[in-house]
Amino acid sequence: MNKDLPQGIKKIFKDPDPLIWQGIWLEILDLLLSDKQMIMVWTEFVEIIKDKYHEQKNMPFDQFLKWESKAFVAKAIKLKNTANNQENFIDGMHQYFSKKDIFISREMIGVVYKVLNKS
Repeated sequence: MNKDLPQGIKKIFKDPDPLIWQGIWLEILDLLLSDKQMIMVWTEFVEIIKDKYHEQKNMPFDQFLKWESKAFVAKAIKLKNTANNQENFIDGMHQYFSKKDIFISREMIGVVYKVLNKS
């Protein structure tokens, strides 16, 4: 895990539950937490969630951030395995979060795609 990640993200993923985070799920989580390019993505994501939280407030912020961060990773994992190109990946992430009124830039999602498909 990159030491420069936002504190909230480090806290959420500090000790991932081994029942969920194993195999390819853990590998992808590790990529998303260790790649330097992801620092900007996670930082911006936390800010987007803070803005959205001001509209929600039906749960503590830490819980809301945890919920949406795990959804972000889960959707990235699913799309890595199903999207056949960058455009489909970006569209899938963008549509998923847009339905939740969480607007993540296509550029941010493009960074995620590139991190997950470096090899």
